[in-house]
Amino acid sequence: MRQSNHNPPIGWVMTQTWTDLLLAHWPVPPELIRDQVPSMLEIDTYEQSAWVTIVPFAVNEARLRWLPPLPFMSGLLQLNLRTYVVYNRQPGVYFFSLDASNRLAAGVARTFLHLPFYAARIRMQKEGSHIHFFSRRSGSHHFPEAVFDCRYQPVSSVFHAQKGSLDSWLTERYVLFTAHRHRVHRGDLFHLSWPLQYAEAEIANNTLAEACGFRLPDSPRLLHYASCVKAFIGPLNRV
Repeated sequence: MRQSNHNPPIGWVMTQTWTDLLLAHWPVPPELIRDQVPSMLEIDTYEQSAWVTIVPFAVNEARLRWLPPLPFMSGLLQLNLRTYVVYNRQPGVYFFSLDASNRLAAGVARTFLHLPFYAARIRMQKEGSHIHFFSRRSGSHHFPEAVFDCRYQPVSSVFHAQKGSLDSWLTERYVLFTAHRHRVHRGDLFHLSWPLQYAEAEIANNTLAEACGFRLPDSPRLLHYASCVKAFIGPLNRV
């Protein structure tokens, strides 16, 4: 599935609209996250650094193909922790964790998509261009506790990342990989090129990475914001 036209891709199974996204990026040594990424996946690097990204956002108008939006699952808040990988020369994204404000949606996605979804108490408050996003995942013997508390806003005009740039390397990825029972699974998605803006953020608390077994520096190196993206998601297939 490619992002090169305005038509939904053949074979999509779900559509979602993502709004008010922050993409907070940290460069890290590849060895810092090697043990947390399945060995079948190669860690992708940009100028010798791996990158870890935290993405808080709102999900709206979520629905399965041929079905109307489900009232109890069509809108939620989500918080992703991800890095960048390569499998069979295909660059993609690998998720360490995905926190969702809807417990049912998190459970369904964890069971059927083999992705590390967790239920969390999340709130997003927007005042003008300023956004306050707070998430708390309660710990248990199954899931580690994690907190993310951040205020952010865009600070530039909209732009589209130039091919070959770090902006493009971090954002223009349309494949996700996960591992289940020692086999790699791939999911493809489609959306138009990211309408990026540079952003500023104040992160008051962040234990997402620690919950996954590694530690990030206090401040991200690069911040992007995107106001709205409509995405079409394909099935997860074993490769």
